[in-house]
Amino acid sequence: MRSRILVLALIMAMLLMLTAGTLSASASGCRTHYVQWGETLYSIGRMYGVDPYAIAAYNGLSNPNYVKGGTYLCIPYGPPYPGGYYGYYPYYPSPSYRTHYVQEGETLYSIGRLYNVDPYAIAQANGLYNPDYVKAGWTLYIPYGPPYPGYYGYYYDGYGYYDHGYYDGDCYGCHYGGYPDP
Repeated sequence: MRSRILVLALIMAMLLMLTAGTLSASASGCRTHYVQWGETLYSIGRMYGVDPYAIAAYNGLSNPNYVKGGTYLCIPYGPPYPGGYYGYYPYYPSPSYRTHYVQEGETLYSIGRLYNVDPYAIAQANGLYNPDYVKAGWTLYIPYGPPYPGYYGYYYDGYGYYDHGYYDGDCYGCHYGGYPDP
């Protein structure tokens, strides 16, 4: 009799522990989702009509491009993003961006040199957490803005200014003058 009560108490405790996560999720304003193999935050966001970046922020995911199958996510309630379930979540870059289609063998460093932009600015504009990983076929947003100081600009050596132009290892476009050209 005593062992039956103990087993029943253990079963009740386990049921209470299993429902506690569901109760806390509903009390905190979210619903749970079991991540299947092949799902992304984008596809999950489309399914629930929620911004994928809101899901990442709500669950404390440091890399919104990676979700492990077999885990549970808390999907927040909130205003739907444009497009809802059947639409798509377009990213509209500001006019201060241009696009670049990544070719085989390119890196953020080489793309930065091509557009005269800091590679870390490209990584930040595209939400890349690992600037060493760029895949051929990706379309990257390249920001306009101040040039990368390693490649372009004026250099003062104490005697005059050098206009570096686009630097590719040689001093391409360099000239010496007392002051920078207007």
